[in-house]
Amino acid sequence: MLVLTRKKGEKITLGDDIEIEVIHLDNGKVKLGIKAPKNLKILRTEVLQQVKEENKEALTINIDILNNFIKK
Repeated sequence: MLVLTRKKGEKITLGDDIEIEVIHLDNGKVKLGIKAPKNLKILRTEVLQQVKEENKEALTINIDILNNFIKK
């Protein structure tokens, strides 16, 4: 993992077309601005993990329903 220190207004560039800028710093929180192609998904990790867990739970429920349907 690359660890960088940035000040407000400073940027990081990833590849040729992704730019991350430090917009605001306040009470231990950092507000980032991200410029990237529209076809690139940008998600907060906690949101992605929640979606994955919900999808996993939905799959389990659907399998149970399917098994009950097959038994009838």
